[in-house]
Amino acid sequence: MKKPYNEIKLQIFPEIEHIIDIKRKIITLEKIAKIAKEQLQHAVITLGIQADGSDYLPDVIRELYWEYLDINVTWISESFGISLTELRKIAGKFSDKYKCRLCGKPLIAKSREALRTIMIAYSRRNKERGIDYTRACLTCPECQEQEEKEYEKEGARDEERRENRKDELKVMPYVQYLRSPEWKQIRNSQLANAGHRCQVCNRNGISLHVHHRTYERRGRENFKDLIVLCAECHALYHGKLVDK
Repeated sequence: MKKPYNEIKLQIFPEIEHIIDIKRKIITLEKIAKIAKEQLQHAVITLGIQADGSDYLPDVIRELYWEYLDINVTWISESFGISLTELRKIAGKFSDKYKCRLCGKPLIAKSREALRTIMIAYSRRNKERGIDYTRACLTCPECQEQEEKEYEKEGARDEERRENRKDELKVMPYVQYLRSPEWKQIRNSQLANAGHRCQVCNRNGISLHVHHRTYERRGRENFKDLIVLCAECHALYHGKLVDK
């Protein structure tokens, strides 16, 4: 007779006990984090009292605002007896630490969210050397504008090269065209679109040809210009053309 699952689960699946232990640790850490958060808020309140009337009050506020992003701005404003608008005015802009990746000028953050974005960008850039996922975040507005112009120029040059290549494909010998990487890509796309089946008899698992219905747009073919045929249907197709 099958025993109740709860009676035997730890014997059969000992990893469950490991999971239960980890969950207990997570609960304990969450409690510690909650207590630490309360202590942090209290420390901010105490600092507000200590800095009240000090000539360094703006410096203290700026440090809390920019250096400790995990401290809630509401805590800061309430602890120092100022509005959020006044707080942001005193905090000003952040431009002490991070540099533009192109010109080396300081990157200016006008908000905490902007600073977080820059910090994440630096972190990813350092971890993924050679793979820049956050290019714009590490670039000052002037360099970003210049870089976008260069990208646009390069894009235009690429488009011109593609158009010139299509013109070459249109006039090159047909046998040479069938060996080109462009035709191989077009052919593979046409086969995939047809489900790798003959579009006349619907057979699959056999040798398939991609036949041109028209050569008018050679090198720029669309799906209507082509048809996927098995060898037998392809021969019949040409036979009909010959009969006409």
